[in-house]
Amino acid sequence: MNIPILRGPVILAFLSLWFFSEVVQALTTEEIMQRTRIVNLEASPRWFVPGQPIDFVVTVNYKGGTQDGFDVAVYHEHRLVGLVRDQRFNRGSNTFKVRDRHFKGDPGDYIVQLRFKGKVFTRKSFATSRKCEFTINPQRTR
Repeated sequence: MNIPILRGPVILAFLSLWFFSEVVQALTTEEIMQRTRIVNLEASPRWFVPGQPIDFVVTVNYKGGTQDGFDVAVYHEHRLVGLVRDQRFNRGSNTFKVRDRHFKGDPGDYIVQLRFKGKVFTRKSFATSRKCEFTINPQRTR
C-alpha cells in the first residue's frame, strides 16, 4: 500500500509556525517587582486646606508585559487615604486615582505603597509643604 506523503506543505507549515511564533516567557514575582517604580503623586487642587477633599493621581512605571493583581494604596502618615485593588499594569506609565475625603490639616507625608500577591514591595513618601495651604512637593521625595 502506497500512502502519499505531503512533504512540501507539511514542512512549509512547520517552518511558518516556528518562524512566526513568539517566544513568551512569564516573569517571576521578583522580576515583576523589580520592573515596577512609583513615579509621582499629584494633588488636585494643587493647594489644599483642612476640610477640603483632595483628588490624587498616582503614576507608576512598569517595564514588563501586562500584569494583573496590583494594589495601590495612598496613606497620609498612618491614615489610609485610598486603596485601589487588583489593578492591571500595562507596559509604560499607569495612573490611578484616589481621594482623600478627610484631610484635617495635619502635617506629614503622603505615602504611596504598591502590593503584589499580598506583599508590599515598594513605597515612596511625598512630603507636604505648608504655607497657609498644603501642597505635594515632588522635589522632596524620600
